[in-house]
Amino acid sequence: MTVEKQEKKQVSGRHQVEPRWVKGQSGNPNGRPRKELCIPDILRSIGEQPVSPLMLARLRAKWGPDVHPKNNREAMLMVAYAQSQEGDPVARQFVAERTEGKVKERVEFSEEALSLDNISVLTTANLLERAYRMVQRQ
Repeated sequence: MTVEKQEKKQVSGRHQVEPRWVKGQSGNPNGRPRKELCIPDILRSIGEQPVSPLMLARLRAKWGPDVHPKNNREAMLMVAYAQSQEGDPVARQFVAERTEGKVKERVEFSEEALSLDNISVLTTANLLERAYRMVQRQ
């Protein structure tokens, strides 16, 4: 190391070291590394692909010859809708939540009604105490 680099400048009572990088030069010349593909990214790319002939044949058998889904995602939604019509409870819930929105769950106590949003305000001890009182009443 040269004597110049070892020197520290005295600025308002503190020692100031020289900056690590040259002015105007990036401290990260290669930039942020690319993130690896994750499951949602992979599923999106599969969903954007055209529908396979086998899937298209199945959809047309179910919905008729005029069915032309744009991509796998649209075909999958058609299948979920068909399954919900056939009575599949999971498919029904999926379709209902995507079209109407999720229903807020409520926990009913005899003393008062609490939503799951404000139940976190109560401590565990308070909840246990309320549950104990409800069991004793029964």
